Amino acid sequence: MRSWLTGIFVILALGSVLAAGQTTAAPPPVVATAKPAAALAQPAAPSPGAVAKPAAAAGKASRKAPAKPQSLWGNLGSSVIMIGLVVVLMFVLFGGRAREEKKRKAMIAALKKGDRVVTMGGLIASVVDVRDTEVVLKVDESANVKERYTKSAIVSVIGPAPEKSDAGS
Repeated sequence: MRSWLTGIFVILALGSVLAAGQTTAAPPPVVATAKPAAALAQPAAPSPGAVAKPAAAAGKASRKAPAKPQSLWGNLGSSVIMIGLVVVLMFVLFGGRAREEKKRKAMIAALKKGDRVVTMGGLIASVVDVRDTEVVLKVDESANVKERYTKSAIVSVIGPAPEKSDAGS
């Protein structure tokens, strides 16, 4: 569960970083500085040899620069990156489960008489008989109590059953 939440957080964080990089902001507007009122009242005298500029050039400073068109790779690239991140996340999230399930199936297939096992309910018992879909477990040694469980109820194999000690005989 924890890795699932971590994966979702990573995808959301990377998505927001990529989305922030994709915004096409207009270039900052060019602000024309105001001339002092005295300079506006008296036009500057042209210096000898200076060429007069047309009035259209004076308004050039206040025009906005044309926005650059986005390239196809910019839009397509972010989509490819997001799809790649989702694929990697799915592999990380579900790859572990598949690996664990494969180990569990191998453990159940390797059950044999005499193994000590733990069931989903927490019962610790010894395997007496292994059938197709069932396992017969000896729950109590002294009363010789045996119970049948499905193989899917076995959570783990502890090891071989302890040897009976005949110290009292």
